[in-house]
Amino acid sequence: MRTPTDAELLAYMRSHKLAVVSTVDASGSPQAALVGVATTEAFDLIFDSVSTSRKHANLMRDPRAAVTFGGPAEQTLQFEGLALPVSTTDPADAPWREAYYRAWPECRDHLACPPSPIGASRRAGCATATTTAGR
Repeated sequence: MRTPTDAELLAYMRSHKLAVVSTVDASGSPQAALVGVATTEAFDLIFDSVSTSRKHANLMRDPRAAVTFGGPAEQTLQFEGLALPVSTTDPADAPWREAYYRAWPECRDHLACPPSPIGASRRAGCATATTTAGR
């Protein structure tokens, strides 16, 4: 099987607006969720998560994540990495927020979510995370 070029890989990732993000709960059990995604030129995957979700709680405790893209003809892409918090207000995190909002412009409304009781000091309200993974 031929290895795709970086350009082909990026095009494949960007052709998907949804992917499955898998995390581990406090007992070590796997949990998965279908989420909206965006991909940067550097292959960072950005997704958002409401602060009351189990995915958010899992990632705040353990940042390891696995992501699966599924496509036509059983073509898939799987990778693992760390989900890093992206602030909803810090200017330093603007590139990741903007990459997500380019793919999901309606999600700018997520900034109005109520504050999070989980990890509020790290990210309040609806959280956006970027997953960086080795390729």
